[in-house]
Amino acid sequence: MDLRELKYGIEIETVKRTRGQIAWAIHTVVGGHVRHIGTPSCYDPWKVERSAGPKMEGVNDASLTNVPSHLQAELVSPVLTYDDLEELQEVVRGNPACWKDQSLPAVLLGHRRQGAQRQIRIQP
Repeated sequence: MDLRELKYGIEIETVKRTRGQIAWAIHTVVGGHVRHIGTPSCYDPWKVERSAGPKMEGVNDASLTNVPSHLQAELVSPVLTYDDLEELQEVVRGNPACWKDQSLPAVLLGHRRQGAQRQIRIQP
């Protein structure tokens, strides 16, 4: 199989970060605008929307039981393709030009002592 034909999605689970923080961290790389959708309330989604490219979300993840529900967040991508890989890498790594306290690496990786957890699951 040619990897350029593969379709996939990702989830990055975090603790001690709000869904809004995750959405704004994605925004630092992809731009667009952040919107709190709020429904269904069980997921309390925050979307990063833009005119072109995949739209990503920060949603609740009830499998993360060791923290209060407002601090359970999961970055969820839409179905991605090979063409989306470079941007996905920028989102996960963070754009060095955008590295601030709200970038995804700062939110996820820079606060390990505060309990941030990173888990990446790639599903074909």
